[in-house]
Amino acid sequence: MIYNIDEIENLCYWQNNETGKPVDTEVRLDKEFTDKHGWICNEETLNKLLDTDSDSVVVIGMPTNIETFMNKFDKVILLQCEPDIFINRIINRTNNNFGKEKTQQETLKNSYKNFEDKLLQKGAIPIGNKEYWNKGVATEVIKKIIDFAFNDLGIEYIGAEVEEGNFGIQKVIKKCGFIQDGLFKGARIKDDRRIDVLHFSILK
Repeated sequence: MIYNIDEIENLCYWQNNETGKPVDTEVRLDKEFTDKHGWICNEETLNKLLDTDSDSVVVIGMPTNIETFMNKFDKVILLQCEPDIFINRIINRTNNNFGKEKTQQETLKNSYKNFEDKLLQKGAIPIGNKEYWNKGVATEVIKKIIDFAFNDLGIEYIGAEVEEGNFGIQKVIKKCGFIQDGLFKGARIKDDRRIDVLHFSILK
């Protein structure tokens, strides 16, 4: 089972850094507020969640107190991306309005960098780091996502696009059951030249 920590009711909440008490009023999520408050994951609730399924995958987000419960997981995987890509995903998400304003985006960029550094210092495995290539990490993550999509979300088809020459990810998704079913000639521009894009898919 895959859980998104930010979407489970009462699992995360804003807490006043001085008093240690949850915020029970409507909040204005600007820099002044986030400097004085932390986005806290309730460890007791998290423990109950993990006890229900020993093979859980938890999508963490960026709780302030992640260092206090990282040891509850057998493996912590950091899915890295460029800050601008991260902000674009924040802008387009529909389950949370925080991050739509420019000032909030700057706050998030700084938090994202600090959060990433903190995870790496604690031993998280970064997807994108060549030191961890060919060790099965990406394969494990993709298999979990496929299982969640098919068995929990009711999805019956998943498609994937891979740039030509990216033999590593082609090998990974084939290992996960994807088959190539298409080729888009010159569909993408990279380094000032057009490249082909391969299309793969998997059915439930």
